[in-house]
Amino acid sequence: MRAKSNGLYGGHGGGTRCTFDACVRLVTSKGLYCGHGGGARCKFDACLRQVASKGLCYLHGGSKPFKADGCEMRAKSNGLYGGHGGGTRCKFDACVRLVTSKGLYCGHGGGARCKFDACLRQVASKGLCYLHGGSKPFKADGCEMRA
Repeated sequence: MRAKSNGLYGGHGGGTRCTFDACVRLVTSKGLYCGHGGGARCKFDACLRQVASKGLCYLHGGSKPFKADGCEMRAKSNGLYGGHGGGTRCKFDACVRLVTSKGLYCGHGGGARCKFDACLRQVASKGLCYLHGGSKPFKADGCEMRA
């Protein structure tokens, strides 16, 4: 890889980091990583998704349509939707599920883990699993379960 700044590639400390909270991802534009508002947005009315190509997000025509057996989903890779063979598969044994991150499906160790001390559950939102506040509270007749 070529050095981005300080003689380092982005994955090793080079480049400019996102200014959102404690984010360590590289800036796309406006001082922010694409998931925090950086990068171009879809030009379709009121859509806030990131542009895939031609100024449009994947849902509004920025990716190739995949049509097989009446399926109207958008293609992910190789002209195929994930449910029909597109996307990257988990490298764990004979798993056929789509990769979340690190080459693995979330049930096999891919994806982010809860930031609560010693918790190994999958993140639901805000860096927390559903038990530690990463989901909405369910409020009915004094019930304190999570939604």
